[in-house]
Amino acid sequence: MPLDWKCRFKENTDKMQTGSLLQVAEVLKSLLLLQNEKPLSFREKKMLDRSRHLLVSELSIARECARWKPRP
Repeated sequence: MPLDWKCRFKENTDKMQTGSLLQVAEVLKSLLLLQNEKPLSFREKKMLDRSRHLLVSELSIARECARWKPRP
């Protein structure tokens, strides 16, 4: 992970734009770990919130879909 927040932000932005939930989860994990070490920049905090929101939204939608299975 790059030390400069601008480079980290660029890498994380690229991952978020892929649309892959695994990439979004990587961003969330790396920002949560970094947050334990030092304060995040304003933009990184917003990205942390955005990645958390995306994952929670997708998981709740998937959970609802699994709950409403069509009857045979």
